[in-house]
Amino acid sequence: MKVSSQFYYSSTLFLAKTYYNTIANNKELTKLYQNIGTFFVENNIRFEKELEEYYEFRDLWEMNKINQAKKFILSNPGYASVRSVFADFDDTRDSIKRISESKDVDPLRYLTTKLKSNLLDEIRQLELIFAKYIRIHYRMKFLSINDFFKKTEPRLNRQLRDLDDVRFVINALDTLKENFVSVDHTIEPLEEVYNLFKRYSIDIPQEEQMAVEMLRSTHERLLKRAKHVTHDLANAQQSFLDRFLIDKKQFQDDIADFVGDYDHNGPMIEGLPAQEASDRLTNFESRFSDLWKRYETFAAGEELFGLDKTEYIHLQTIKKQLNYLKRLYGLYNDVIKTMEIYYETNWKDFHIEQVTNEIQEFQNKMKKLPKGLKNWPAYSELKKKLDTFNECLPLLELLINPAMQAKKLAKIEIPHNDSTIFSLKHVMNVPLIKYREDIEDISITAQKERDIESKLLSIESEWRQREFKFASLKNRGELLLRGQETSEILSAIDDSNLILAALASNRYNTFFKTQIQKYIADLAISAEILTKWMQVQNLWIYLGDYKK
Repeated sequence: MKVSSQFYYSSTLFLAKTYYNTIANNKELTKLYQNIGTFFVENNIRFEKELEEYYEFRDLWEMNKINQAKKFILSNPGYASVRSVFADFDDTRDSIKRISESKDVDPLRYLTTKLKSNLLDEIRQLELIFAKYIRIHYRMKFLSINDFFKKTEPRLNRQLRDLDDVRFVINALDTLKENFVSVDHTIEPLEEVYNLFKRYSIDIPQEEQMAVEMLRSTHERLLKRAKHVTHDLANAQQSFLDRFLIDKKQFQDDIADFVGDYDHNGPMIEGLPAQEASDRLTNFESRFSDLWKRYETFAAGEELFGLDKTEYIHLQTIKKQLNYLKRLYGLYNDVIKTMEIYYETNWKDFHIEQVTNEIQEFQNKMKKLPKGLKNWPAYSELKKKLDTFNECLPLLELLINPAMQAKKLAKIEIPHNDSTIFSLKHVMNVPLIKYREDIEDISITAQKERDIESKLLSIESEWRQREFKFASLKNRGELLLRGQETSEILSAIDDSNLILAALASNRYNTFFKTQIQKYIADLAISAEILTKWMQVQNLWIYLGDYKK
């Protein structure tokens, strides 16, 4: 089996090679091949000219179909434009179908079946893309109208029990009337476009198709309901008017009572503490809110029944005052609550930059308050709190410095025994401004002492890491100090002595004086021992060489 397979493949290769040589060496075939090539070169222009009749369809495969559809939608097309586009698709489809099945161009015949099939596919694809974007465009209109109907119908069905219900229903009637023309002119194109989709076999969800078809009946039902509600309003007008006049008289009495109470017990009373004024503001603001809603209802009722508009000057004045007070006491309460949070913050968690920014923001809000509020006690108290706290912030920044240890804080009477419960309130209980100079002096001293401590730790760390390097002396082991490394150590001793000398003359070195003097003495002894060691070592080596 293996032998026969090899024979088959070798025979195939032999035959293939033989046929090739036969054809390649056949002069008649070669001449025929050359003549055919010459024929196509000479007739190329004629062939292309014969194909020009198909170029009218080249846009179907060259255009960007999606961009063309988006461009069409941007023109906000009406139904006439949409119908015109689909009619153009039909005309193009008919033109494609009229292409003959074949075309003779001597000595060739072109078969157009595949060309026609591809062109029909392209026009259908273009049709579907346009339909997709047209549907998105018109579906937005459908959803808008459908949403309007869903909101309007329950408003028209509202039971007429009081004046608020009357006003609510009348507003719904006005809205329906205002949108009647636009809704009516939108429903018809919607129906036509979706019918067009159905005619051209564009897939649309059945629920959406049915909802569009029901729009007109829904609109007619709303119009019928509006007519019925209008009739009910006309019949109930006199009874509502009578009740309105009675309620209006009661409302005027309630306003008089409120104004009197406000003038005698309101937040505007002179001499009130800021916190009490804030509490009164909350109370009167709640009562005023109810009165103002009733005022809007009665103002709308007067307009509804064609009555003269009643002016409530006191109510308008109080509204303006309450708005001003709300801004002032709102800011006042925010500051108080924020400062309470500050005071309970653990000292180690107190972020001075964040607090500074927040205090600055409060001060900026104060500057934007109306000028008339600046004479009120709450404003003065608030300004004093912010200014005092702002004045303490630089001192707090000094105190929060890590260099300020517990013993430093104790000097200005700030207890700091347990860091877990130590908070800002413990610091603020001390009159910081009174001790300003002491805090600044202690802070400077603490920082200087911290610098001294840091330098001493650096010197100590350096000498803990220093090692002596030894060299071998003949075959006796490592007995000799290395000269270069020892010289570096002596040089480092000189550098440390310079730093220690500066620290010894620093007037903030009280807590470190003993340590500094010890380091100076230790380094001096070390330098002396190393120097004498090197001298003895050199003499030892010299005498050894001399003896030799």
